[in-house]
Amino acid sequence: MATTWSVTAAPAAAPGPANLAGTTRYAGGSTGAGTATVQVSYPSLAAAYTDVGVTDDANPAPGNLDGAGFSFSAQALASVGVSPGGQVHSGPATFTWPAVPAGQADTVTAAGQSIALPGSGSALSFLAAGTNGTQSGPVTVTYTDGTTSTSTLTVADWYANQAVDGCVLVATAPYWNRPAGSTYPHDQKVSLYAASVPLTAGKQAAFVTLPVAKQLHVFATAFSGA
Repeated sequence: MATTWSVTAAPAAAPGPANLAGTTRYAGGSTGAGTATVQVSYPSLAAAYTDVGVTDDANPAPGNLDGAGFSFSAQALASVGVSPGGQVHSGPATFTWPAVPAGQADTVTAAGQSIALPGSGSALSFLAAGTNGTQSGPVTVTYTDGTTSTSTLTVADWYANQAVDGCVLVATAPYWNRPAGSTYPHDQKVSLYAASVPLTAGKQAAFVTLPVAKQLHVFATAFSGA
């Protein structure tokens, strides 16, 4: 015997994993128990920002895109047309760069988060960067009718400055910001990429679940296509 339950998170529920437990009691007195883990969605991509991917040249200390203290330079990005709150174009997708001051959380590091993302189109695109190599994993889009679609998201390494299958290069900053004491060259170029996953035709997206790929960093998303 099996049954299906629909669970709605309380308005004050914190985003992230939530553990559920249930017990069934039968007429004869026996019982059965089960557990499940569900993801409570973040209300927006910005609400899920946890890491500092962009810093001011005068204060690179807060940066930690790659786990080693390196970050994009706000000034270097601005020199190639990427500025807070500005539009970034890649093919049919138009992204809005995070309207966040340099040195504050501005990126989501993919760790299986579910994020409310209403919209429709033929594709959902991600403006992102991989660190410590090309990063990939499954992205699941859940639609308003409860159905889902899952596709692989692939993003190239920011340090490589070269797209791989599944993504395109969007912008290359002429230098990066380094942690104190770093011996890496200051003029190392670093890049942003766009990668897309297809959407089911005629359906409205409700939320997206990111892969567990903790060196994949998402700055913005955009719907495109009819």
